Amino acid sequence: MTLWQAIYISALAVALWCGNPSMRVFFVMACNLIASAAFSNDPMMVALADLVCAAMLINAGLRAHIVAGLFATMVAVEVIGSVAAWQNSTTYAITDLIAYLQLGIIGHVDGGLSRINRAIRNRGVRRVDFYNSVASGRHSGVSVALVSGEGE
Repeated sequence: MTLWQAIYISALAVALWCGNPSMRVFFVMACNLIASAAFSNDPMMVALADLVCAAMLINAGLRAHIVAGLFATMVAVEVIGSVAAWQNSTTYAITDLIAYLQLGIIGHVDGGLSRINRAIRNRGVRRVDFYNSVASGRHSGVSVALVSGEGE
């Protein structure tokens, strides 16, 4: 086992622990790791394993579909690398980056960002509602001031 495989296994464990994905996603990621390590000398066999893993994630939820799409992207990179006669290390450097994106999806790395985005959106909606209510005279604190200001 290489250092990079150990780092990936650790990152996969953290992603699975933090993201708590379905057992299907857990099984597919574990099988893909084993297949990738077993066939590391032949990128086309790894591409076949990635393709099978992508197919296994069909109808497994939104995050699983994103992970499947990233598997399909890996297959494209591996096929292009084979046709263009890239070295295996070049192909795997690209697919490793995609694999880390998969771990981010599985581990819900975007969870904090979506909460921040939702808070900003909700705050903006409230502000617009406040301005609309002031303009229409529906806001009680401002309406009284507007009515009392008209009598002067």
